[in-house]
Amino acid sequence: MKKILKNLAAAAMLGLVFCTGITSHASNGNVVLVLDPGHDVHDAGARRTWNGVTYAEETITLKMAQYCKEELEKYSGIVVYMTRFSNNVDMDRYDRVKVAKDLGADALVSLHINSTGNQQDTVSGALAYVPISTNKADYAVEARALAADIVSNLSTVGMKNLGYLKGEGLGIIYYGRQWKIPTMIIEHGFVNNPSDCLKYYGSDAKIKAVAVADATAIARHYGITKMRGWNQIGGEWIYLDKNGNKKTGWITDAGKEYYLDEEGHKVSGFVKINDKKYYFNEDGSAYSGFLQANGALYYVKNGGQVMTGWFKIGEKQYYAAKGGKLYRGFKVRKGYKYYFDPETGAALSGLQKIGANYYYFDVAGRMQTGWVKVGSRTCYFKKSTGVRRSGWFKYRGKYYYLNPKTGAKMKKRWVVYNGNYYYLDRKGVRLTGTKAVIDGKKYRFDTNGICKKKTRAEAARQKAEQVTPETKALSE
Repeated sequence: MKKILKNLAAAAMLGLVFCTGITSHASNGNVVLVLDPGHDVHDAGARRTWNGVTYAEETITLKMAQYCKEELEKYSGIVVYMTRFSNNVDMDRYDRVKVAKDLGADALVSLHINSTGNQQDTVSGALAYVPISTNKADYAVEARALAADIVSNLSTVGMKNLGYLKGEGLGIIYYGRQWKIPTMIIEHGFVNNPSDCLKYYGSDAKIKAVAVADATAIARHYGITKMRGWNQIGGEWIYLDKNGNKKTGWITDAGKEYYLDEEGHKVSGFVKINDKKYYFNEDGSAYSGFLQANGALYYVKNGGQVMTGWFKIGEKQYYAAKGGKLYRGFKVRKGYKYYFDPETGAALSGLQKIGANYYYFDVAGRMQTGWVKVGSRTCYFKKSTGVRRSGWFKYRGKYYYLNPKTGAKMKKRWVVYNGNYYYLDRKGVRLTGTKAVIDGKKYRFDTNGICKKKTRAEAARQKAEQVTPETKALSE
């Protein structure tokens, strides 16, 4: 039961179950390779401390496997798995080879660091342990060939080629032979050699160089080549340059712009880049134009950047809040009131009917109040609301009459209201408590502005007459 549980744990760590249907190289054309970072915290490997720095095999091999996997994923025709992704696991040799068996792997490469006695601090080089006693079996021949290629290529980073040794007594080789899987152990230098430690494991960059040498040999052995352009790995889209290196940041492909995050993954939707907001289509290409999202309207310029603040498109002005949402409807900005089209977000200008009322906005979109020149007309817009006045209107103690249809201040006109006659002078002010000569005739107006002697017949003969429906006098 313990062995079954441990096997299930190993598979769960890979994100797999044993009935996944994953097949091997022979059936789907891809090489299936398992990398095994040797040892773990429950089975610690070789270690030495030099100049205050401890070099632990299980930690170095884990990094080595991760870098090797990363490099191999730049190639087409290969799928790479690892037996562990953490030091804090408990996997024996059976568990590790069982992972390869369940995946139908073409090979398992177990990565290790060698060690000899403490007194031997000059031995150096790379060697492999492989199946030898069954030297004619296909899996054994393949294991020796792949191991030889890897050890040979480690010379590119300075490791001496120490060849390979019989490994049947080692668990990785033993279980590989039982299941006829090409398995091998690759020893990368010696941890008891301070020179090897500094040269090959002294930094992540140095460990990566060793891992890349492994990956290059594996790729060459299987005859696979580096991918270029867009590739989907683990559900994420990445872009590889001509050398198979993963790109990050901005790229342009087929005339479209894309952004790849620090992991090289293609982004989509809203993304923050250098404190600026961007939007990308589902395919990762930078969006441009108006955007309806999350119940709000945005404008995205070429290159995917979401606009904020004031900006202009053609002759129309827009304003977007800090998060990029376009203003719509009535908004107050720095003491000025604006109206932004509810559909397009454009700031309106000129005379506008909004609902049942008229408003006026200057060329900058700012609402105007008080007396305003609208074309050839003079209109009045209420200071508190901006609504255009109409009909009788009292301003600073004087009465004016504003055309009910156009809002224009009327001048030098007679106005009929509730059967009474009133007259508007050249400034549009209603005459009150005075006498006036109009069209050669004298008229008297009482304190309310009513002309007592004017008759309907006389009014009808005068072209300047303005007859209106009865309206209610309005006061500011």
